[in-house]
Amino acid sequence: MPKKTAPSRKRGIWLLGLLILPAIFLVSNRKPPLNPAAFKFSSNKVRMEGVPNSVVFNYDATAAGKGDVYIAQSWDVRRKMRVSATEKVYSTIYYVPGYFRAKLMVGDQIMKEHDLMIASGGWLALLEKENDVPLYFKKEEFQYPDSIAVSAAVLSGYNVALQPALPALRFYNVRDMEGIQDDNFTFETTLKSEYDQGTSACQRIEVLILCKNDVIIIPLCAKGCVGNLQLYAAGASVGSGVADLSKFGCDLRQWVNVKVVAKDRHMQFFVNGMEAYALDCPDMPVDIVGVEYRFNGIGVVKGTRFIRGDKVIVL
Repeated sequence: MPKKTAPSRKRGIWLLGLLILPAIFLVSNRKPPLNPAAFKFSSNKVRMEGVPNSVVFNYDATAAGKGDVYIAQSWDVRRKMRVSATEKVYSTIYYVPGYFRAKLMVGDQIMKEHDLMIASGGWLALLEKENDVPLYFKKEEFQYPDSIAVSAAVLSGYNVALQPALPALRFYNVRDMEGIQDDNFTFETTLKSEYDQGTSACQRIEVLILCKNDVIIIPLCAKGCVGNLQLYAAGASVGSGVADLSKFGCDLRQWVNVKVVAKDRHMQFFVNGMEAYALDCPDMPVDIVGVEYRFNGIGVVKGTRFIRGDKVIVL
């Protein structure tokens, strides 16, 4: 006489089947991974240098099938734009200069990417506007024989008020830096911001050394505002919540000299001749491509230069 299976054992086998069947179904319906070699992605700038600058992306994403295809203009994939998988061309506008890594994506997967540099064509001054075209200044409005500056009078000419909200003033100089890399170099600049009224009491300034897909960010502010600063250098980041960054506080109504000395990926930061901080940079060395200055309100810059060995590049 055949042996009867216990009811509890039958239930166990039935439940096990319920678990296994969906797994088999998922495995059988899982799509094979996409092959990046089946995609094409390239770009052409409309202008050799200067902004605004339109870029025409040529791509082939037919291998994506029904997948969602995106083009990201830079490293920030959150700002990607959806494009048609069956079309071949997508054009966009870069409003600020810099070094970008454009990406062709299917869903969250990067299929192709390439570097793209938008040179500034010398010094550029603008007011940054969120989700809008920047206000660009004419060179004769900000460029002087020994400095660059945007004054309250220039802002007034464009009906830009300094209060209650401070305008976001930016200076750029992006260009070929002849192979100077961020692991061994010296950088020097002098700046000031004479406006410290109302919401500009802290006179916050950031000096950015722009690199290929990396950056060095040097913060400056009035002495009383050093409790909220962040220093970033090629993969290393430190904030005033855990470190003493008080030497980045200074009287920005007077000329302030900033110097960076990097040797073998060890970086020292000097403010008015005193070492403000030093750290080691974990990121691999990359080429420097220029500078950006971020002021709130008005600002003046002079004496910007990079040095490596016998090579001196004055911006």
